[in-house]
Amino acid sequence: MIVLLVSLVLCVVLLSLTAIQIKRRQPQQQQGELLRLSETKATAVMGGMLIALGFFILYMKTVNVTIAGTDQTSYLFVGGFALMCVAIGCGIMAYTFLQKVIAFEDKVVFIPIIGRTKQLYWNEISEIKVPFLTNNATFIGKSCKFTVGGEPKTYKEFIKIAKKKVKPEVVSDVLEKLLNRSLA
Repeated sequence: MIVLLVSLVLCVVLLSLTAIQIKRRQPQQQQGELLRLSETKATAVMGGMLIALGFFILYMKTVNVTIAGTDQTSYLFVGGFALMCVAIGCGIMAYTFLQKVIAFEDKVVFIPIIGRTKQLYWNEISEIKVPFLTNNATFIGKSCKFTVGGEPKTYKEFIKIAKKKVKPEVVSDVLEKLLNRSLA
């Protein structure tokens, strides 16, 4: 039973740290921002469901000790699985709310969940790739590359901005085909 309590405490600590990080690391609005693109809210729902699953299985093992077995190992498995569910759910929440793509007049800025911010000037983009069977576009420049995707309506606006800002010989028909796909 102590294993479940330790797992519960670790889950609560992990969830609290994730919430604090999401609140603290939100990028401030900057002058000249044209658009701010984030991951879809459906992704956050999936993360929330995983977090709820972690707490639910801890609750169910506490209420009915015969779930997943009655020996000490079953407590370790349930506690470990619950912690894993909450950790993955927290990672998904961080991915959803911290990763951003911000479009400016002269550049696009990619803010990952961890690591350094990458920026790429529109005129430095040398290639745009759209993998088969996906709507995500990979922007490649001299110094960096990153993949853009997110909320369909905002993503469509981002693609329209990119189509205007990126050199015509780079854009060709890649972004036009992407716009014609079933985005929002």
